[in-house]
Amino acid sequence: MAKRNVRVVLASGYSRGRRFLRAMVEDEPGVVVIGQAENAPGTLALARSLRPDVVIIDSHLPHAVALEAVPLSQIGGLDAAQAAIQEIPNTRVVLLNTDSIPREGVMSADFVPLFSRETGDSSPFTLQELVSEPAFPQPLVFANVRIAPSRTIKNRITALTEKAMLGGVMAILLGLIFIVTLFLAVPGFFIAIAGAVSFLGGGITRIAGRLWWRRFR
Repeated sequence: MAKRNVRVVLASGYSRGRRFLRAMVEDEPGVVVIGQAENAPGTLALARSLRPDVVIIDSHLPHAVALEAVPLSQIGGLDAAQAAIQEIPNTRVVLLNTDSIPREGVMSADFVPLFSRETGDSSPFTLQELVSEPAFPQPLVFANVRIAPSRTIKNRITALTEKAMLGGVMAILLGLIFIVTLFLAVPGFFIAIAGAVSFLGGGITRIAGRLWWRRFR
C-alpha cells in the first residue's frame, strides 16, 4: 500500500522565506504544501479548514490586533503553534527559529537545507519521520534550518583526496627511484618529500571531511 503524501501548511511573514520553505519542503519526496499564510490568524484559519499533517511556523510570525474572529487580541508564532496543537490534535507543528531561515535560495547540487531540532537531539529530520516515527512524542518541535553538504560534494571531496593520496604515493616511489640512481638523488629527494606532503595532506583532508560530514548526519 502506497504511503499518502504528508500535507503541509507554511507560515511566515516574509514572502522570500515562504518561497524558500516551500522549495525546501517539496524537495522531500511524498510531501506537498497545501497552503501558505503570512500571519498568525491566517495560519490558524488554514489549519482549521485544511487539517494538515504538519504546520511549519516562523517563530516571528506577525500577529494581528483586534480581529473579531481570533480569540486573542495578539498572537504570534509560538501562540499560533500552541493554538494549532490544541484545536487540531493530530497535527504536528514545527516552530522554526526565524534567524535560521535563509531569505534567499541556497539549495544547490553541493548544499541542501535540513530541519534539525533546536533542543536535545539536534540531528536532522525529515517531515516523513516527524509524522511517522516515535522519536517525536510531542506535537510541537522547536527547530532550525541547517545548511548541510550534499552527497555530491562529499563524493567530490573523496575523489580529490584519493587522487592526492595516489599521486603522493607515486611521487614517493619516483623520488626513491631517482635517489637510488644517485645522479638524480637531489631532485628525487624533493620529489619524494612533495609526494609525502601530498599523501599526508590528502589523508588529513579526507579525515576532516568525514568528521565534517558526520556533523550533519
